[in-house]
Amino acid sequence: MTLRARLLLAQAPLALALLLVGVVAVGTLSRLGRAGPRVLQDNYRSVLAAQEMMAQLERMDSGALFIIAGERQRGLAQQAAQRERVESRLRVQEGNVTEPAEDAATLRLRLAWRRYLERYEGFLAQPSQEGARAAYFGGLEPAFQTVMGAARAILDLNQDAMVRKSEALQRQSARVNTVMVTAVLVAFVVGVLASQSLTHRALRPVSVLSQAVRRLGEGDYAARAVVEGRDEICLLYTS
Repeated sequence: MTLRARLLLAQAPLALALLLVGVVAVGTLSRLGRAGPRVLQDNYRSVLAAQEMMAQLERMDSGALFIIAGERQRGLAQQAAQRERVESRLRVQEGNVTEPAEDAATLRLRLAWRRYLERYEGFLAQPSQEGARAAYFGGLEPAFQTVMGAARAILDLNQDAMVRKSEALQRQSARVNTVMVTAVLVAFVVGVLASQSLTHRALRPVSVLSQAVRRLGEGDYAARAVVEGRDEICLLYTS
């Protein structure tokens, strides 16, 4: 092996160590990158569904108030437009249960929505404005508060989960940073030590010849250099 090849080989441990750290870093960062969207994917749909459901329920309640105020046609049109939207958002939530207590909360929301619709039908069936007012404050408005509370519970549950997952992701990122810095330092030290060892072995014939030449220069004509190998230095010595 030539001296040049041996010197290049001496740098291989450092290059290999840095390459290994780079591969690990890319893999770790890739996993962290995929973890971020999962936080949104798991909970954001439920958050959005709950927010939209609450807004639509408030419009239905406003429709009931229009009816009480004597604007029956306007109230009927407004509440009718929201029913299917609420049902659609509720079905989205039922298909996106991701947290441990979310299934029970979703069932409570479904039951509260069903009771609210029953109260609304009873409210709409009132023949007089006074009867509608009594039905609203006696049954519809409490049912509205119940279904709003159930939707808010879904919203709070998923928002809290997003905060927890975000904090966990930040802690994981901090741990990864610490591990990566430590790994880079260890890899650098190990690579440098290994490279120094191989470089020393590669240049040892030069050191041996240098010592022999120095002794010859001092008048020690019996000095000999024992050099083994087939690189340029060894060939120069044997020639």
